[in-house]
Amino acid sequence: PISSPAHQKLLAQLFGVQNRDPVCDLLVHFAILLALCSCCRSMFDLARRERRQQVNNRNMGARTGRIILDARFSKNASIPMLIGILVFSYIFKADTNLLFTAFFLIINGLILFISGRMMIGNKDVRSMSYFDSFLIGSFASLSAFSGISRIGCVTSASIARGASQQHALNWALFLSVPALVLHMGLDMLII
Repeated sequence: PISSPAHQKLLAQLFGVQNRDPVCDLLVHFAILLALCSCCRSMFDLARRERRQQVNNRNMGARTGRIILDARFSKNASIPMLIGILVFSYIFKADTNLLFTAFFLIINGLILFISGRMMIGNKDVRSMSYFDSFLIGSFASLSAFSGISRIGCVTSASIARGASQQHALNWALFLSVPALVLHMGLDMLII
């Protein structure tokens, strides 16, 4: 899990690009969203099918599918994440300094290093609380800083709360969709 904005800044500095085109940022975010939706299509389709089945079997008291709970958990976590991204993006607009980018790349490496040394739990979404989703979403909002990886933050925070690696990665992918849509909206405001 790496930060693509940080690497964009480093490459722009390396090749002497002074002003980045906001249209280019919008297209990059759109391409990442398309790649995410393409790669995780089966997971998103399964969530839609299980949601439809849950609605159709409401009278029968059908059990809620795990993927539906993953989507609901991610929706609860996306609220503090999106608010945090908006706040951090507004407060730290001048995040163009490469020293800050290098600092946050080091912080990202420390986050990943520490989470890689933690014991991996076996919690799934049924044993996670609203506080867990709030905490994971808040931690994901750090991805507003260039150098911090959103997928790395969500996965690390989930593992710290006792989740298995697979569940942590699923939640990170689910949370990437609203974050990318938010970034695309912010890019359109700049254009």
